[in-house]
Amino acid sequence: MKKAVLFGTALFLAAGTASAAIVDYSHNDRDPAIALDGSLQTLFDNKVSDSSGNAFLSATNDQSHAAYWSEADGQSSASYLISMVSGSGVLGIYSIGNPGVEHTFDLGGIDKQATFSIATTGGSGFNAGDLIVDGSTLVPSFGSLFGFFFDADGSDATTNDRFYTQDSENGGDARALSYQLESGSSVDVAGFPGTATGLGSDDWILAFESSATFDQNDYLDGVFLIKDMEVPAPATLALMGLGLLGLAYSNKRKKA
Repeated sequence: MKKAVLFGTALFLAAGTASAAIVDYSHNDRDPAIALDGSLQTLFDNKVSDSSGNAFLSATNDQSHAAYWSEADGQSSASYLISMVSGSGVLGIYSIGNPGVEHTFDLGGIDKQATFSIATTGGSGFNAGDLIVDGSTLVPSFGSLFGFFFDADGSDATTNDRFYTQDSENGGDARALSYQLESGSSVDVAGFPGTATGLGSDDWILAFESSATFDQNDYLDGVFLIKDMEVPAPATLALMGLGLLGLAYSNKRKKA
């Protein structure tokens, strides 16, 4: 099974100097936008509206380059993940910086909803950086940065059917499109609670394509609304890079 291996920040030291450049890998490099067959636009026109109730989201022009996120404003309260349209697959979340640490959400049942949060401080039975799902399931040492994956058949036993929000984890293929919502927008979801309202720039729609040869190219195999996330700020990435540098230096001293 393929795991996330790309750190959120790369730190390059200039030769002969003490200066460093921080490179932000939170974005997919796509130019031009991914061409679609029109089906996703129809879905958006029917289900996504602005504060005045009008369709506004362009499936082509509003494609974001965002590939991974953090909890909005560093909050420790639960974020909400709601299935808007889904096929037979499942949605999961994976850690950026802790390869192999992940969780698959249970979106079955009537409400088709799951909640998750990342602890910012330690508490009873958990530590800072732990992922807490539905208020009870604990994924230790998850970290503050995360991406998502879509598993087309929901089985870990099947290979080549797991697709990530990072193109680099798909062999360079664009398997997920991300869309940032605008303030006051609403999304009509398939299950409970019916319509999610009062959405803003920390709320996103993810649309996945799982066909092996992109013959469908409709990105309707899994479409999800995910709330209360933000693209990591440069300062967050810089701190992560410095932390990795410090860890490497510490390990070097121990081996000396």
